[in-house]
Amino acid sequence: YQRRVRGNAELAAAKLSISKRDTTDNSTMDNSTDNSTDNSTMDNSTDNSTNSNSTNDMNMSDRPDGPPPNREPPPTQEEIDAEPFLELPDICSNITWENATRDNNWGNCVNITTDATHRYITSNSVPDSYYNPYCPIGRGYGYCIDLEYELGRCMFPNLTCGQDDSPEILGPGATTLGDVWVPNVNYYKMRLNGNPTQSDRPSDMYSANAVDALKSMGPALAVAINGIPILGPNDAGDISIDEAGLQLACGGHVTPPLALVNTSIFPPGAPPPTAPIYHYHKAPNCLEPFTQDYKGISRGSTPNEHGKLTGWAMDGFGIYTYQDHKGETPIVDECGGHF
Repeated sequence: YQRRVRGNAELAAAKLSISKRDTTDNSTMDNSTDNSTDNSTMDNSTDNSTNSNSTNDMNMSDRPDGPPPNREPPPTQEEIDAEPFLELPDICSNITWENATRDNNWGNCVNITTDATHRYITSNSVPDSYYNPYCPIGRGYGYCIDLEYELGRCMFPNLTCGQDDSPEILGPGATTLGDVWVPNVNYYKMRLNGNPTQSDRPSDMYSANAVDALKSMGPALAVAINGIPILGPNDAGDISIDEAGLQLACGGHVTPPLALVNTSIFPPGAPPPTAPIYHYHKAPNCLEPFTQDYKGISRGSTPNEHGKLTGWAMDGFGIYTYQDHKGETPIVDECGGHF
């Protein structure tokens, strides 16, 4: 069983950036690539939103289905320490956007190891490609679209992106031109092989416990091969990224800078007060598994072969690029997968 990218809520791939991802390698900031070669793609889940400068009394009872349900608590440090995760060098937690270059793989660090049953991923949540300062709506605008204000779903009221005083007001990751990533070490554990025939399915798509997994970033539904978490197709206000009109270069963006923000003004279900964390919502089609398919046969492209592995869902299934066997368009089920 495999998952594949579907339409605009797709996900796929990533050049195996920093270090080798296999059972024994430790990661460092370099340009080495991975040894994975599976194939297909995936969907997405939820994140942070963006637009308008208007204010809002944030009455969450106006939400059609009420506040978001309580999710599983994140794993404790003791639970993480009990697993065979490989740690990252200190530089991976201290790299800054200003100091990220092609020579240090744009700051990306990821370590992947396996045992007999599970895969373990440690990542600093930094992409392995250049990232421009980002404002979801535009510089000088807020982080929620008008519809989110109308529905009472703006998770980030009264914040403005890319102002002259943004670094002082919003904290690390905020610049006068927009927001940039800040390293955030996360841990993910998933089974080596998913089971598509379990009788207790479907279950909560965000539950790690239900699929014998572990994740320190709650909204993550999957992890790309470069260690970047994959979220769903909606922003934090539960509006589709496409409907909101958010422009995502390479399928990803950062959460709003909240490290210095008084989040007591935020509604239930809003993200915790952290610096911006990079993540994918859509297919990261600037990365190698995608560009390899499109760069032309004369330059080594293999468009008539099965797509390349781009990541793993938390239930253990591989996520691949667009092509099926012999490059054909895949026929998938309602979960975006097939046997």
